Amino acid sequence: MVHLVELEVVPFAAARVIGKEVRHTIRPGVENPIPRMWDTIVHDGTIAMLTGLPGCVASDPDTVGWMGEYDPATQEFVYIAGVLTAPGTPVPDGFSFRDLAACQMAIGWIQGPDGPELYTQAHDLVEEAMQAEGYIYDEAAGGWEIEYYAYQKFMAPLEQGIDHVVLGYYSPCKHRVVD
Repeated sequence: MVHLVELEVVPFAAARVIGKEVRHTIRPGVENPIPRMWDTIVHDGTIAMLTGLPGCVASDPDTVGWMGEYDPATQEFVYIAGVLTAPGTPVPDGFSFRDLAACQMAIGWIQGPDGPELYTQAHDLVEEAMQAEGYIYDEAAGGWEIEYYAYQKFMAPLEQGIDHVVLGYYSPCKHRVVD
């Protein structure tokens, strides 16, 4: 069972996401390229190289999945698997990046077995908790969200054979205006 274990709303400093990019269409019958991309970049040394970049924000080898640039007409969005770095960090050849402005951030920690349900429910669980706390998604912050794979909460349990993990889900937010 997937459930939200914590929600916090904090100031988020400007950052840069650097990683490998794919486009994904959310339609029945369309294969999701994201899991295969993660498998490739974990095993080919890409993630090890990215977590070693000067300016990498995390002290552990934390990684992120940035999602944005959604097109409702095609149901397509961009997904970048990589790391959070300081603004202005040089981008290695062959990699994509997105600059993220400072904003107010809702961070939800979602626990459950590593599988499709964890990822498909993360957004809804965080959005519901934000609304209960008087916040809404802030589209003006850039139209993106982030899956945050904290090494100690996500990767370490998997490496130990534990299937229950905790996924961070970052969503720019603002106070809901009440009429």
